[in-house]
Amino acid sequence: MKFNLGDIVEYENEVYTIFWIYDSEYVELGSEDKKCVLAKAEELRLVKAK
Repeated sequence: MKFNLGDIVEYENEVYTIFWIYDSEYVELGSEDKKCVLAKAEELRLVKAK
């Protein structure tokens, strides 16, 4: 699945916003109350597309 900057996704039961896409495999996630998280795109579940 292809994600875009600003998409809201679920990762490890937490909700994050995608704010950087490194390549087709890794994205960086952020949330208001959490630090940045580097995640594999295949482990994300889209909650809301931007």
